[in-house]
Amino acid sequence: MKRLPVAAMACLVLASCTQVPRTEIFLMDVRSVKLPASVAATDPMDVVVEVTVGGCRRFDHVEGARTASHLTLLVYGRQPAGTGVPCTADIGWEKHTYTDPGTPARTAPFEVTVNGTGRGIVDVH
Repeated sequence: MKRLPVAAMACLVLASCTQVPRTEIFLMDVRSVKLPASVAATDPMDVVVEVTVGGCRRFDHVEGARTASHLTLLVYGRQPAGTGVPCTADIGWEKHTYTDPGTPARTAPFEVTVNGTGRGIVDVH
């Protein structure tokens, strides 16, 4: 029988004892979206999304994609994957702000969609 070097043996032992928790990424439940009534064509514009968090679900990030007439946001959360993960019973809401930089210049009407649902039109002046 061949003998494994000590360093290789240590790596095998550590790898078998240490499990890296897996994380699942998902689109969050959006409770509300706050948009400005109007914005200049090239000014930054804040969009505030309120998402449901709690249990094992946490906010992760917002991704934005934009054309001159449409802003599409995807709001992502994360939670542990697998069974037997202890989660709390607390459910609440958190507000997070996405700032659209204003480039390319907006045109009217400027529509905002969050997680696939139209959330309103912002007047461009």
